Amino acid sequence: MCWGVLKSKSYDALKKSVPGFVRDEPVLDETYKRQGDELDRIRAAVFFIRNMVISVSTCPDDGLVFWEKLFNMSNPELSPQSRRELLKMRCRGAGTLTTELIRILVESFENGEARVTDHPRDSTVEIRFISTIGTPPNIDAIREALDDYLHAYYDVMFTLRYLLVKEVEQKTISQLESTLIDSFAF
Repeated sequence: MCWGVLKSKSYDALKKSVPGFVRDEPVLDETYKRQGDELDRIRAAVFFIRNMVISVSTCPDDGLVFWEKLFNMSNPELSPQSRRELLKMRCRGAGTLTTELIRILVESFENGEARVTDHPRDSTVEIRFISTIGTPPNIDAIREALDDYLHAYYDVMFTLRYLLVKEVEQKTISQLESTLIDSFAF
């Protein structure tokens, strides 16, 4: 593709912005073409960056690098989904540390819907997962991420829900076969 032959949108706009008597001057026409091409490249770069910045959730996987640099993070070994969850947590994690903020941070992760209870006497925060049965898939990442926010003297206590014997008894064989092993407490 020859870029010199194609007229850009910016070229047309530049040409229309000058008085008619200089519009068709060959020297100026070449200037409009070059400036138009440069403006189109800048517009494309701005559009690309804008799409990356709109949201951590919707940016392409390549855009995660931008966000990680912004937050001074580097997690190339993690999957794009895990990196996205950590970045969402960083975006949400501003303000005074409260149980509500901790809940918002935990809910940044997949299956992270939780109730958070502060136990100041024991210096612990209890996080009770309510959206999943068994161990959430990213519990280690959640624990590691919370270390950046919780005070050093606070411990995190995760409360997990597993299937009860009476719930297992009510299931059919095909339902049990499709149930993840993490849903059972051993």
